[in-house]
Amino acid sequence: MISRVFLAIFMMVTAMPLTALSADLNMNPGKWEMTFQTEMTGMPGMPAMPPMTVTQCLEKEPYMPQNQDPSQECKTLDFRQEGNTVFWKMACTGEGGTTEGSGQMTYSGDTMSGTMEMVMKEQGLTIKNTISGRRLGPCD
Repeated sequence: MISRVFLAIFMMVTAMPLTALSADLNMNPGKWEMTFQTEMTGMPGMPAMPPMTVTQCLEKEPYMPQNQDPSQECKTLDFRQEGNTVFWKMACTGEGGTTEGSGQMTYSGDTMSGTMEMVMKEQGLTIKNTISGRRLGPCD
């Protein structure tokens, strides 16, 4: 079960469908390191999860991190940008069932911070993430 939770978190992170960002977003494209601090509800006795860090190439136009899990399919239900903050809602389906999520991310050039909440309906599990990130340099 824990590996499914990590997979769901990673899948949602790498599938954040943030397309059509306007030119005024203060985000420098390149290789980004993102750290997620996760809290879960719905799993009594579950120990606190350690922070998880992923590295991914994020670029403007189109800005679309790619889903690394071919067994999952995600769709954007809503997306909007206000200044340097992007907001999204999405739903994913796959082997683990249905996951619905929403989040927001604020960019400041070479840094980012935000939150994301995911609900795994079949498991009765809610996953809340606090996200921080920094640009490492150009993409490989």
